[in-house]
Amino acid sequence: VAEDLSIDSEYWQWAKKTRPGKTICFSSSAAYPIKLQKQDNYLLLKEDMITFDDDIGMPDMSYGWAKLTHEYLARLGYKKHGIKSVTYRPFSGYGEDQDDAYPFPSICKRAMKNKGKSVLTVWGTGEQMRDFIHIEDCVDGVLKTMDKIDNGDAINLSTGIYKSFKEFARIAAKVCGYSPEVVGLSDKPSGVFARGGDTTRQKELGFKHCIDFQTGIERAIKYYEKALEISIKTLGEEHPDIGTWYNNLGSVYNKKGDSINNTNYTELQNVLKPYFIEKIGRITNNILYFFLANKGIVIYY
Repeated sequence: VAEDLSIDSEYWQWAKKTRPGKTICFSSSAAYPIKLQKQDNYLLLKEDMITFDDDIGMPDMSYGWAKLTHEYLARLGYKKHGIKSVTYRPFSGYGEDQDDAYPFPSICKRAMKNKGKSVLTVWGTGEQMRDFIHIEDCVDGVLKTMDKIDNGDAINLSTGIYKSFKEFARIAAKVCGYSPEVVGLSDKPSGVFARGGDTTRQKELGFKHCIDFQTGIERAIKYYEKALEISIKTLGEEHPDIGTWYNNLGSVYNKKGDSINNTNYTELQNVLKPYFIEKIGRITNNILYFFLANKGIVIYY
């Protein structure tokens, strides 16, 4: 957290001096008060549920506090120095090449690995719910709304649809061709009970997600199967790495694409979209900020 906060401080000091045309800030749905995400009291989270003029509530752990500070500095940057920015609060983003430490690839690959078995397990009770949004929809949401806010205000990136981990696992298993009983491992952490984002403001600003969750799962499983096929062809059936493939996909099959540093900056959309998918599509908790010099745009994560 201290490292995140120090980067925040350094970034906004830099922005004050260099005056970038626009800063695109990535906060998190973890910034929302956890009291609104409990089993006996949950609702779709709206952007105005966080207000720095009143009660900001208790966010989700230290990561949530870091993101609240990040948002507050963006607002101060505009108020005090006229630094233009827009803040995004992504919910449970996912994509085909997301790191295995996250629930989406973990559950998909577990469903693949246990194909045909009668029981499939998920962490926690399995009843916990999240709002899963594909990284390509996140990119489109940013592209369609980034020019509509300058004062650092926040926009959700969400679908407004709750999906439990048990339901997720059932869909993944169905895509793989079987119908197991899905059982929660209650001794494993599950986080808040329900986290979903209201979509009213997104729609008002001209954005609605397009990729439904089952389609996203189907795409991911097809991607993982292709990755396994390539690794088998490359390494051979008996290679020990095949046995641990489910934990090492990223080193086997990477997406194609030029480095952002070599991109022709003729069209902003052509610059941002492949960059988001290739880099931010991996969705880590690391802060990333990148200056697109020819456009005066900062992507800050």
